Order: sequence, then C-alpha cells, then structure tokens
Amino acid sequence: FITNLQEALDLVTYTMTERFAAFQSGIALINEDRTGIIVTAQYSTRANNPSPIGLFFPFKGNLYTKRVFDIAKPVYMPNAQTNPDVEPFTRQVMREQGIGSTLLLPLLAHGEVIGSVGIDSERPDRAFSDEEIRLAETIAAQIANAIGNTRLHTQRQKAQREAEESNKAKSIF
Repeated sequence: FITNLQEALDLVTYTMTERFAAFQSGIALINEDRTGIIVTAQYSTRANNPSPIGLFFPFKGNLYTKRVFDIAKPVYMPNAQTNPDVEPFTRQVMREQGIGSTLLLPLLAHGEVIGSVGIDSERPDRAFSDEEIRLAETIAAQIANAIGNTRLHTQRQKAQREAEESNKAKSIF
C-alpha cells in the first residue's frame, strides 16, 4: 500500500513503461502560471539517460503538449526529434532522451487538466492500439484522482491550520 504521492507517481511511470513496452514514461504537472508543465516523475529502462525531473516544457510553440491540455484527450506525437510542430527545446530533449515518438495523456482531476503522462518509444512511428490507449487513460485517470485528492487534502489542512491560528490570535485579545 502506497501512502506517499511521489511513490505513486513513480510506480505509475514504471507500470506505463512496462505495460506498453516503452523504454520510459514520465509525468509532468502544470505550473502555477499555467504556461507549461514540469516533469515530476519518470522511469527509464536506460540507466544512463539524463533525468528530466524538474524540466519545464512551455506550451508556447509546443502544439502537441498544448493540445493535450486544450482538448483533454490523448495526443500521439510521431517523429518527436524532428517534428516541426514541436518547439526546439523539446526536440532537443527528445534527442537527448532518445525518444522517437510519444503518447501524451491528460491527467484530469475534478474536471481540470492538471498534467500529462508521456509514454515514450524509441521508434518514431510506434502506433498505440485503441485498447492500449483506453488502458493508459484508465491508469492516468486513477493517478490524476490521487493527485487531485492529495491537493484537496493539503488545501483543507492548510485552511484548518490557518483557522486555528486565527482563533488563537482572537483568544489572546
């Protein structure tokens, strides 16, 4: 039983990689300004690949990533290293990581896209079946709910602490 959200994210990236015969997968969450995503979890079968954890991918100029957030549906990115619809920074990361193509899935929590999961293949033309996409969406939905619920719980705890501090301050006067 996993009680730590980061452990759950790591398990999902491992599971996605193994289940879909990919060489890696990652989870990225939207930044506070809603201008892009930040990689928060990744599993790779390649021990020597540079870690993308903490990398920021802007929506501007990156049609595939932005599209996942705009339509809240899976988006397939073929030819990731050379695709002109991918902005130069992202193409460079794709080259460094050895990503030929990727399937991007939205993370939907409480009706809002909060991030994405990427399942990466070395092959530039790796096709995902409808069955594979449905399974990946199911897994993505479960982790998105866990993230959303964790965020709500954290917000409730913070509000409760603030209310208790406010009440203490009032009782002092």
